[in-house]
Amino acid sequence: MSTQSTNYFDSVENASKYERSFGGGGQRLASSTLDTYEKSSPIKDGDRILDNACGTGIVTRAILARAGSKDIHIDAADIAEPMLNAFKTLLRDMEGANKVSIHVMDGQVRFSGDDWD
Repeated sequence: MSTQSTNYFDSVENASKYERSFGGGGQRLASSTLDTYEKSSPIKDGDRILDNACGTGIVTRAILARAGSKDIHIDAADIAEPMLNAFKTLLRDMEGANKVSIHVMDGQVRFSGDDWD
């Protein structure tokens, strides 16, 4: 990510406006993408999923909503901590929030030894 982009998302005000600025477009895109993905690989018990550059968690929250009671785990990572703080607020009261681990990190760094489905 460029320094300019990182600096933009380091503003709490900009992080909070990010999701609203799409007028729901991010949620529709995530839903459409998951529709396509799930045709060949449905979410199932035991899945471990990586949401890299998760921002405010649009994709993670869409996956949680689809997963329902399935036993999954999502590692959500982003370099911009204010984006993750906005995500935590949105995730707080969501069913399945305990299935998500949030990490402040550069997307180029690999978790040690973990694999995702």
